[in-house]
Amino acid sequence: MIPSYNHVDYVRSSIRSVLDQDYEDVELLVIDDGSTDGSRRVLEELAEESGFKLILQEHRGLAPTLNRALSLIEGEFYSMLSSDDLLMPEKTRILVDFLLANPEVGGAGGRHIAIDREGNKLGESLELEESIADFLEIFTASKPTPSAPTMMLRTACVREVGGYDESIGLEDMDMWLKLAYAGYKISTLPICLAYYRKHEENNYRDVEMMYRSLLATFGKYSHLPEWPDCKRRIQRNQFYNAARCDRALAEQIWREMERKGLDWRLVRAWLQMRFAPANRPRG
Repeated sequence: MIPSYNHVDYVRSSIRSVLDQDYEDVELLVIDDGSTDGSRRVLEELAEESGFKLILQEHRGLAPTLNRALSLIEGEFYSMLSSDDLLMPEKTRILVDFLLANPEVGGAGGRHIAIDREGNKLGESLELEESIADFLEIFTASKPTPSAPTMMLRTACVREVGGYDESIGLEDMDMWLKLAYAGYKISTLPICLAYYRKHEENNYRDVEMMYRSLLATFGKYSHLPEWPDCKRRIQRNQFYNAARCDRALAEQIWREMERKGLDWRLVRAWLQMRFAPANRPRG
């Protein structure tokens, strides 16, 4: 499923990467979520040419769009690909084979290669060992999680846990935690399966959104004894990010953060925040 929104420069390549999978039995659904940049004309031409199902809707946001897709798709396995990212040709085949061989796994994925606007390679995501993680291993970050563009989920499992939470900004991590909390494992393979495109509009650049969304996502499980350490980890990691690019947010996180013991990395980030030239404002 490709949720398309204002990616006229990239969506054609994203669709082609799905159509070019070396696994034959693939259903492609594209939902354009109210694009205003000419994407709809491109999508209508591609749908007529290639025969995939296309839905045009008014802008509703990502999670509502994904939930609409879940009500329509028929496949046993389900993947979401952002309309600016690309799949490697073998991605579907590898993950279908893996999920068929590991029925306890609710979702699986791998690593990605980062590319720029023009498709030039920027580098690979961190090398990882193959792992199968349960809820606490994901919650405490003791095992890795897959790169979002590579993920494949069992459709029935996603429906069982109620689909996507439309109040959460980071729909991927929220879904993985929901699946794992329901008893399904999440697996990470050590191979690259997608290309993740980096550009100015990426959500990861919105540090405040990432910070608030992570707290909301993991905070759903604040009744667990591991929550205080989890919260501190989120706050520290996002403080490091904000200290480099958003001083106002960094100062806000600093005020909210519980600080236990001397952490030289934290001290260096605080000094950078306080004494480096003013960095860009939020937004």
